[in-house]
Amino acid sequence: MDRHAVKRWPSLREIRTGCLAHLRRHVFEALEAGAPEAVALIAQIGALYAIERETRELEPEARAARRAAACPPILESLHRRFTQLAVEALPQSALGKAATYALNQWPQLTRYAEPGLGHVFIDNNNVERSIRPTKLGSKNWLFIGHPSAGWRSAVIYSITGTCQLLKIHPEQYLAWVLPKLASARSHDTAGLLPHDYAAELRNTS
Repeated sequence: MDRHAVKRWPSLREIRTGCLAHLRRHVFEALEAGAPEAVALIAQIGALYAIERETRELEPEARAARRAAACPPILESLHRRFTQLAVEALPQSALGKAATYALNQWPQLTRYAEPGLGHVFIDNNNVERSIRPTKLGSKNWLFIGHPSAGWRSAVIYSITGTCQLLKIHPEQYLAWVLPKLASARSHDTAGLLPHDYAAELRNTS
């Protein structure tokens, strides 16, 4: 998240999270390189993803509670094993690189399972899928017209991408939020985010 955005809108809190899919990719590379130790690691990471599949349709609060109950033992076991492998495996081997990546990124990789963060995803695959059209069209958009346009475009993509993840129509969200922004007294986003609109829809349905 843009630090300037956090400064403009105090209700936005910057949360740095990691991507467990990237860690899984490193472990798969170790398996392909012939490291049998990677099998158990992949199984444990798979167990974490199984929890995510079970909680996909839950509200963020319920998802966070389920994670808090099920994830810590798996994450603690993974951390212990990666700590051992960082000592036992050759640093330049695929397994050694996987262990180094895991330990260097561990606070960010496990943040999604912290209390109160049920809205945070286990990986950034959804984000990467959302920005793929932007990447594919980047040569057409090299000359966007103004130095501030890049930041504004990022805001628009963030809003529309979040709406898509929440399964709400971006135009309907904008029709809901723009009158509220026009009458707002400050830049505080409390109650104005796509999550708030999605919650209002659920309450009225």
